[in-house]
Amino acid sequence: MTLLLLDSAGLHLGKEKTAMTSNAEQLECDILRVFRCACQQDRPDIAEFMLAALEKLDRDRPVCEQEHRALNDAYREIAGIGMSPR
Repeated sequence: MTLLLLDSAGLHLGKEKTAMTSNAEQLECDILRVFRCACQQDRPDIAEFMLAALEKLDRDRPVCEQEHRALNDAYREIAGIGMSPR
């Protein structure tokens, strides 16, 4: 998407960093929720897609923002799923 398309879609790149950070955090939370739902419904194809989205968001995150990371929660879920008997 070009900057012109982003602007015409109402997405202004000059917003405050805090607003963008909270929007990114909300997006991560939403994707993590869908990831968990896909795991519970035995949909590894969807879970893998959501995990890839979390990985992309994590790569794009500024280095200074290392507090709570939804990607780490997803990896913990995977480790827990792999270790728990079904």
